[in-house]
Amino acid sequence: MSTIVKGYKCWRCGEELTELRFPVSRREECPECRAEIHVCKQCEYYDARVANTCREDRAEYVSDKEKANFCDYFKANADACMVTDINKHSQAKQQAESLFGGPSIEQNSQAEGTKDPAQAARDELKRLFGESD
Repeated sequence: MSTIVKGYKCWRCGEELTELRFPVSRREECPECRAEIHVCKQCEYYDARVANTCREDRAEYVSDKEKANFCDYFKANADACMVTDINKHSQAKQQAESLFGGPSIEQNSQAEGTKDPAQAARDELKRLFGESD
């Protein structure tokens, strides 16, 4: 018999898992990012500071902490969201935007309103290489 429990968040994207069923199936996925849920990083015993990154001494070693596994000691962690990973992603995106000059070509073409993305890309290349029409 399974029970639906609320208040849990995905370890990868932080989305609330509104329909999480207990016991958690090995096939359970986040509806937002499609990350598997029965993984080490979603478990209460996951701890990167200890041997094998698991505080449960009797658990078998799992090499990929982000892939579904058959661990019998799995206990879903409501606060498993890796906020630092999300922050790293947004920082990398900001750095890429600043490196390549801000908004994408598609956003620029939408702002201009008349050019299709292919024409906007050609215009951007001409601008970058200093070519005139």
